[in-house]
Amino acid sequence: VGSEMCIRDRSSAAEEAGYHPALQGDLDVWTLGLAMRDAATLDGRFAWYTARPLGARAQFSWRLQDAAGGVLAQLDAQPGYGFQPSTLWPAGQWTADWLALRLPNSPAEGDYPLVMRLYDTGGGSALLTRRVGVATWADGRWTARLHEPNFALPDDLTPTTATFGDDVPFFALPGYRLEQDAGALRLTLFWQAVYAPGHFTRFVHLIDAAGNIVAQVDGAPAGDSYPTGQWLPGEVVADGLTFDLSPLPPGDYRLAVGFYAPTEGLPRLIAADADGPLPDGRFLLPASIVIE
Repeated sequence: VGSEMCIRDRSSAAEEAGYHPALQGDLDVWTLGLAMRDAATLDGRFAWYTARPLGARAQFSWRLQDAAGGVLAQLDAQPGYGFQPSTLWPAGQWTADWLALRLPNSPAEGDYPLVMRLYDTGGGSALLTRRVGVATWADGRWTARLHEPNFALPDDLTPTTATFGDDVPFFALPGYRLEQDAGALRLTLFWQAVYAPGHFTRFVHLIDAAGNIVAQVDGAPAGDSYPTGQWLPGEVVADGLTFDLSPLPPGDYRLAVGFYAPTEGLPRLIAADADGPLPDGRFLLPASIVIE
């Protein structure tokens, strides 16, 4: 009874704040609480939701990731450690789950996203990806908190007027930051959701002077940790990427960005700027990258 009341209270509070399962899709997971049990064990309370019965058994992967998407800690199991199999989840209701994740000792100080994936145990295809919290290593210890959307743009950005959408823009790119040294290119894109955008894959192309793609990164933004279907209208998302420049010959290069739907044909969203639609469904950043 206690767990059902907790889920009901969490759902009510979320709906009042503008959250609702319908915004997140027919399959979802909600974080009810995060707490450190001891110095290295993170306890998480979650609730799974499905709008219709799942025909195949699914398994989750709860991960601590770094900014580049590397996995620092991981727990893979069936929901409820096998006692809450996805095939028994009641449609249209929330199913409680309690999990524990062992965290590494003494990483670099900073924030690390906590990501939950649900995947088909047969083919391994991903059914769901959600950022479910943030773990912070500081002063020699771990703390954890629920994910909170950010709606403020930072200062000192190179501005753009790029937008991406269909009949209306789903995403804007208000600005970015770019740093280059002898062997690496560090790019941070600052996306803003214009509407609740749904699920799309972000791509970043590094192209040479002839227009050839010499490197690319496709996936969910922020190190494949924060899918666009989870974003709220007006939310600002920092999306950091690093390109290794050491294998590339000297020359001039550009960066192009865009989004495509993860459906047959991978159709791209329309890219536009202040002057109108852009070719190839992608926006070329104004900065030129020179490798000497």
